[in-house]
Amino acid sequence: MSTRRVTALTVILLALCLGQGAAAQTTTTSSTTSTTSATSTTVPSTTSTTAPNPCTGQPCTERPPQAFLAGASGEVGLTSGGFCWNSPTRDAQGHIIGVCVSVLLVDPPVTLVVRRGETLTLRFEAPGAPTRITLREKDVATPLAAGNPVRFAADYPVGFHTLDVSTLWLQGDVGYRVRLDVRAATTPRTGRNIALTG
Repeated sequence: MSTRRVTALTVILLALCLGQGAAAQTTTTSSTTSTTSATSTTVPSTTSTTAPNPCTGQPCTERPPQAFLAGASGEVGLTSGGFCWNSPTRDAQGHIIGVCVSVLLVDPPVTLVVRRGETLTLRFEAPGAPTRITLREKDVATPLAAGNPVRFAADYPVGFHTLDVSTLWLQGDVGYRVRLDVRAATTPRTGRNIALTG
């Protein structure tokens, strides 16, 4: 893909992510693409806008939060994907600084072992909570209740599953990925009562 096309796509993404109106004052830097064996990443592009600060009176962060998924076997960190994020700090001109980064996600290096039907806990290292969370496996999207943390059941067939987690926050949107190794549910042991006779 040419640098000109990547730049054009980045400008479109920035406009959509940051929700700029026609009157918003915006400047955009160009971006280039670099490729490694693991990911293809667009170098961050920044914008500044005079739009209202979404962080007024809200707990906000400079960077998108890290995400973690926990089950009975432990906890793993989710692989971070692309994001568009507005900084809570204005620049010297009073503009909000927004950054958009696109990342081609690959399978995470760590897999969480879970039992089918087990309750999992998704949490974010952030003072607030996303306003929308969606789990997606292939073409199947499952909305979750907005919260931090939020719980859901691992209702997946036995085997390996890669889940993409898309989140929407007051400051923007962030994508994550996690891999599950779903094992068969444990069967409760039923003991027999043995009467002792003397």
